[in-house]
Amino acid sequence: MSLTKFVLAALCVAVACDYPTSAQETNDIRVSLSRMAALAYTESFPEVDRIELYTLDLDHQHEGKETEASSQGRFKIGDKHGFGGASSIEIFADVVSRVTIEGKKCKEITDAWRSLTFQPNGAMCHTPPYGVQFYRDNKMLFETTVCWECNNFYLPEIDPETGEMKLLLYGFKNDSRARKLLSIFQKQLPIPKRKK
Repeated sequence: MSLTKFVLAALCVAVACDYPTSAQETNDIRVSLSRMAALAYTESFPEVDRIELYTLDLDHQHEGKETEASSQGRFKIGDKHGFGGASSIEIFADVVSRVTIEGKKCKEITDAWRSLTFQPNGAMCHTPPYGVQFYRDNKMLFETTVCWECNNFYLPEIDPETGEMKLLLYGFKNDSRARKLLSIFQKQLPIPKRKK
């Protein structure tokens, strides 16, 4: 057994033994884990060595499983949640164009990402012109879509009630930092004009 697996197993045992299992305390632990997970995708986002940036055709969105992809593919832009206990439905947009970013530009983008003024999401809409995937050592760390109309993006979250992973729309302030990130993206891959 590797040292990492041993330490994780020991932590799990310690958590199980030391923490009372009342519903409130379990919820408190899940809220803390959720906040730590959010930090990993926001202010504490790690360095990457490759970024795949996509422009999306928002006039061609598809619900359900990713089937019959267009010639350049589709990018998941989020989930539409069902009502009355119905499960969520995945939503995809056609990819218009794509660019691979490597080297110093990756650091410029991750620095700009971490500098955003993150805040709870106030908008319920999400019309992202960009999809982005962050990689390190050929392993994807994070995939999301970013919307500057609604100033939000999706990140994985631990549901405090169930402990399950789900997607959460998270916001950022519309300020000079957000405009800087948009400018960097536009220099790498201009947003195509939408049909009216």
